[in-house]
Amino acid sequence: MKLETKMLPGDITVVSLKGELNYNTSEEARESMMSVVENNKNVVIDMEDCTYVSSSGLRVLLLLGKRSRQLGENIALVNLNEEVKDVMEMTGFGTIFNCYDNLDTAAAAMS
Repeated sequence: MKLETKMLPGDITVVSLKGELNYNTSEEARESMMSVVENNKNVVIDMEDCTYVSSSGLRVLLLLGKRSRQLGENIALVNLNEEVKDVMEMTGFGTIFNCYDNLDTAAAAMS
């Protein structure tokens, strides 16, 4: 799992996940992304290159979603592939996160 962070206009921080969010990568991903959530008002998690999300990965996303709500911050998921989108829908994660097709749509919604 590789994480890349960049800023968009409007104080939006984008974290791009590359690879699998699974048991082996979840703790490192949680630590890195929690730091981003703790320090930024608007966070978009770009999952275009995230090929798989395990139950450990879902737990990481759940923790991030809960923390962002506690802080009164915005968090969104974008560019989910069909497999990951199906997992999100089946587990009810679509009610925890705002999910968008692309970064532009997410950024417009957060502005």
